[in-house]
Amino acid sequence: MNPRHAAALALVGWYLMVPPHPTATTLDSDAPLSKWRVYEVFDTAVTCNTAQASEEQDWKSKADADANNAVTKFLVKSWLASQCIAADDPRLTGK
Repeated sequence: MNPRHAAALALVGWYLMVPPHPTATTLDSDAPLSKWRVYEVFDTAVTCNTAQASEEQDWKSKADADANNAVTKFLVKSWLASQCIAADDPRLTGK
């Protein structure tokens, strides 16, 4: 890998994205990435994936603690569908 290519890779940010939710109880995880919401921005894929796993575990714990809470269950589904996407991913442009 040449230094210029390595520098370009280092400049790419990462988005932790969640799918759109057309209603308060439905997710559209099949929607194009250009329609997804950026939850948080990270410098590396590793930090993005770590944050994603942490959020998912936190919501699963909350759901286990309150098994009858529909909102919490919905948020767990949202995190299970979340993705870490490179900021320069062409799917984000919607073209």
